[in-house]
Amino acid sequence: MDATRTKVWLHRRETARDYNGYYALAGGGVDAREKARKAAARELAEETGLVKPASSFAFLKRTHEEKSPTDKWSTVWYVIILAPEERPKKTESLAGDWDFFEIAALANHPTPLYPGIVEMVPVLEKYLRSLPPTNIAAHYPCALATVDIAVTRSHNDTQEILLGRKKNATKWRFPGGFVDPQQDPDFIHAAYRELSEEVLGCIVSQDFEVLYPGLRVDEPRYASDKDRIYTTLFLLQFSGTPEWEPKGGDDLPEVKWFAVSDVDAPATLVREHIPLLNAVRKRLLKSA
Repeated sequence: MDATRTKVWLHRRETARDYNGYYALAGGGVDAREKARKAAARELAEETGLVKPASSFAFLKRTHEEKSPTDKWSTVWYVIILAPEERPKKTESLAGDWDFFEIAALANHPTPLYPGIVEMVPVLEKYLRSLPPTNIAAHYPCALATVDIAVTRSHNDTQEILLGRKKNATKWRFPGGFVDPQQDPDFIHAAYRELSEEVLGCIVSQDFEVLYPGLRVDEPRYASDKDRIYTTLFLLQFSGTPEWEPKGGDDLPEVKWFAVSDVDAPATLVREHIPLLNAVRKRLLKSA
């Protein structure tokens, strides 16, 4: 994709055995004992001249196709966002000229497209909506505002904190997300909104504390962006019933209570949220 996140690069297949003249993405077969993500990086380099680390490819979806009873294909789809100055080059005889295509227009585009591309548009658009906003027109890095929420309670004489885990993730994190300039008049409104979306039915008091105003978060998922994320950590007290069981919502399908003293930060928590946990522990010690 281009840096504006609105266009995708496609090349015209010129000497292909099938779908000759169709426009396609960079891609190809996975070699024996090769990981799919590394194969994606290799194919990109071979077909565009762009050398990118495998870790910079974001997984979108795995699809399956049965061409015959004995010929079954599995395709892993990835996306990578290029920097403004990066452009693919024609490097293989199979890959013709590279052209920009508006993502929003792909579904009804008159140009013949390689099978699967149109079907992947909704998946790609959903992924793009999950990314932080970007100001590609700015000539300088921008600060992007997020909120994180530490919900605590005293349960059986133990201080507990509510943490969530993203789909397919191994480590836990605080609920939170980006401040929405169209919905949120202030940061605390964003905090309550994000909590209601990510932890269903969580009742908290209207009193709050700001524990960490404007901490720079080096979020690995957005390491290639020129903009940087700054979060404000809010402390909210749980006010629901003791028997309430946490239920995850969008973005955090799994949520549960942890004893604050038992959270092994490096092993349990995502690296970028360890400073937030330290701030919560420091605050709770003051009131102990």
